[in-house]
Amino acid sequence: REHVLPNITNLEAIFEYQEGAADPWKSYNPSLPTWVIQDLERLSRKEGYWIEMNASETIYVPGGLRMPTGIELVQGWNLAGYPTNQTKNITLSLASIAGNYTEVRGFNAVTQTFLSHTPPAAGGLTQTSPGQGYWINVNATTEVWVVD
Repeated sequence: REHVLPNITNLEAIFEYQEGAADPWKSYNPSLPTWVIQDLERLSRKEGYWIEMNASETIYVPGGLRMPTGIELVQGWNLAGYPTNQTKNITLSLASIAGNYTEVRGFNAVTQTFLSHTPPAAGGLTQTSPGQGYWINVNATTEVWVVD
């Protein structure tokens, strides 16, 4: 079976979270035996992923950027990707869902901590950056975050 990201040599595991799904967590671990069911079979530019590595490594994911990208968010916590090469102020980046989320969290790999943005207060998360995923707590039934 081919790896989800075959060009990574230090990959320990990849996790995906889908709020509202009967089984919200999907994972892929290349070191498990072949008889173990791996339920994460593909990656999407719209999703956010938690990637565990054994050592630092640069990851290249082939593909093109399509702009704008609408990312569907459901009520509760969503792990969403940020499919753009533009760093943006957090308020501008989340303008399409303003008033419909209670908190956004991003992980700082250097300090190994989560930063958060809780409107109307600023918080430590001040921008969205390429290559990052974000936990977004939505208070509406369904929302579309437009990343442009």
